[in-house]
Amino acid sequence: MLASILQREVLAFILFAAKELLGVPIAEKLVWGYGGSGQRRLAFQAGELTASLESSVGYNTSVRPLVERGQVVPIFQSGIFDEKGNVIRDLPDIPTTPEIYQQIHGKAPPSGLVWDMYKVMVGARTFNYILLFPPKTPAEIVNIYRKAAVEMVKDPKYLAESQKIEPGARYRVGEALAHTYLDGISARPEVVEFMKKVLSEKYGVVFD
Repeated sequence: MLASILQREVLAFILFAAKELLGVPIAEKLVWGYGGSGQRRLAFQAGELTASLESSVGYNTSVRPLVERGQVVPIFQSGIFDEKGNVIRDLPDIPTTPEIYQQIHGKAPPSGLVWDMYKVMVGARTFNYILLFPPKTPAEIVNIYRKAAVEMVKDPKYLAESQKIEPGARYRVGEALAHTYLDGISARPEVVEFMKKVLSEKYGVVFD
């Protein structure tokens, strides 16, 4: 349940950051309270919602057939970070928020607090599912798990099954993950304060 709640919060916060970056209204009223993506998806199909959010897995498994039948129109995706910190497409056929910004304004998003806030959300999305250990975990244990993860994403059987769930999925494991994780989820104190201010004043998010 906790993982489900965190996933919904990440998706919602990405929407808020995208709204601020694009400078256009995404929803007149944000609707909360659905028990999960399945209930929200049914509400969207029933017309209770005019727009909704999906994870990449949810999109591929449940929404893509609706798109192919012309019942749903995908607008944009948050994207994920590549190894160099660039925002790239997770779903290959849907533009990222920076791409939409480029279409609207004819230029790349400007640097500044809004852009930095958006990148924090993209980092949370990129590293949303990750295996972490406490700082004092013995190195030999960490290395065992790292080696297992590296071997797993080379296994043709595993890759074939995973591609059924999320075609085009990218994996970051081992040293490549260790070197990019902190940069992907970190933000300067002024960015964190700006993000909290926007989320609390505009969207009613409460921080304890």
